[in-house]
Amino acid sequence: MNNFFLKTAGMLCLLLLFAASLTFAGGSTQQVPAGKPTLEIGIMQDMNVTDYKNNYMTRYLENLHGIDLIFNLLPSVTAEFNTKLSLMAASNDMPETIWAPWLTREQILQYGSEGIFIPLNKYFSDASKTPYFNQIPQEDRKAILRDTASADGNVYSFARQNPYIPNQLQFRLFVNQVWLAKLGLEVPKTTDDLRNVLIAFRDNDPNGNGLKDEIGVYGRFEAGSDDPISTLINSFVFYHRGNPLSLDASGNNVIAPFTQPAFRQALQYLNDLFNEGLLDPAVFTVDPQTERAVLNANPMVVGMTTFAVMARFPDALNNPNYLAFLPIIAPLSSPVSPGYSPYMDNVPLQISYITNKAKNVDLAVKVMDSFYEPTLTLISLWGEENVDWTRDPARLKGISNPFVYLGLYPEIKFALLQRVLTTPGANKHWMNFNPMYTSAERGSIQELMGDLVSPFNPNNPSDLIPAQLVKDYYPRHPQYLLPQLNYNSADGTTLAQPITDVNSYVRRSIAEFTIGARDINSDAAWNAYIKELDNMGLQQWLRISQETYNRQR
Repeated sequence: MNNFFLKTAGMLCLLLLFAASLTFAGGSTQQVPAGKPTLEIGIMQDMNVTDYKNNYMTRYLENLHGIDLIFNLLPSVTAEFNTKLSLMAASNDMPETIWAPWLTREQILQYGSEGIFIPLNKYFSDASKTPYFNQIPQEDRKAILRDTASADGNVYSFARQNPYIPNQLQFRLFVNQVWLAKLGLEVPKTTDDLRNVLIAFRDNDPNGNGLKDEIGVYGRFEAGSDDPISTLINSFVFYHRGNPLSLDASGNNVIAPFTQPAFRQALQYLNDLFNEGLLDPAVFTVDPQTERAVLNANPMVVGMTTFAVMARFPDALNNPNYLAFLPIIAPLSSPVSPGYSPYMDNVPLQISYITNKAKNVDLAVKVMDSFYEPTLTLISLWGEENVDWTRDPARLKGISNPFVYLGLYPEIKFALLQRVLTTPGANKHWMNFNPMYTSAERGSIQELMGDLVSPFNPNNPSDLIPAQLVKDYYPRHPQYLLPQLNYNSADGTTLAQPITDVNSYVRRSIAEFTIGARDINSDAAWNAYIKELDNMGLQQWLRISQETYNRQR
């Protein structure tokens, strides 16, 4: 794996070296001749940007393209923005371009089908019109276009593709390392190992208070990343609760993992943990306040849990309960599976649109495409080079980050000098309301970035979590992942109720089978579960999803 990251990080570095060779006019006092072209930017305003015109990135763009940008600031509240956009469309008074990250697919399709947003397919396929987009590796280009295409087959937007792998790995497994050390136990690697560890926690008073108050598996089933149940199910079968359908091993067929034999085996394992007193049934009912109180009890009572943010623990870096769970452990294998991490591919965020009011569509395309140039991507993320961030080797000397420290990359390529993205009034950017491209496979900007504001501390185990996720969790997903499916309007309407009903029923059934309200070992009970899913429209959902997937491929 390390060789993979070394090779792919090098590819990004070559792009950045190419970018460094470009003439940089941003922030200069260069005068553009009178009569220069203009482009209207209708942008969803962010309160952290106090001046869009007197703005470092704006000046960079104006000087780069020899243009004058005119800003039409739109409401920052989504509901108000939608109302404003609808009124402008109805009165035929749209800006030349719209820059907004929160338009729904339904809105995009509507404005596109009404001719308000211009289809961009022919521009993306023409390297002379979109040279920087066409420098993106072909596989990533194809995925961006696939994931941003509307149901009518048209692409109406330039997108922001900026995946950060740790943010896409929310289901993280923690076992009480203090208790493991006290009882002389190894870190579990399999589901059988975990069962044995939990039995030892139950029977040997690792918190030392003389009471049998130790809890094995704990968390909150309905809290997304705090859900230990879904995390353990993935030891048997790949299952992402946010995108519950998946692909089979061939990558050709859409399947429902929650109907597979391995899913039943996962529920049998969970039911066994429950029957042995190793899984707290409160996982299915606990509220956030109680969960937080239990996790922070003194003495500690929790042996295994999951969470994505340390906010569950007050003053986390000085909190012994939080520190007891570090470092994270790798996903567990089971007798029927190598074990998965419920990872979902990044879905590009559709950002900028060209309307039928654009006086010069080619110019609008040129400006939007330029954001895919690596230096402009860095500026849009971090601000002004050598003021807010640097790639000067002399200033990078001796700096590390968790990804370099764990050997995933040979060295960092940039470093933050100050944080402008979260500084009101900095006027260095548009708060990422612009297209950009970085690649999870080739090393995202964050993974190659050092930090001179809050330097990396290898002695702080929390600082290592992002790199541990990339090292131990990211490779643990199936070869083929089901992309976001863009149902057409009719299919979306048809599936709205079945999807809601099926997802709700699956979640309820997981709880009932785990705690024994329904017998997971009974073929009759399992068959009744499958039949009820079909009655709710599962087969229809699978059929339409397969058709949609075939169309998008």
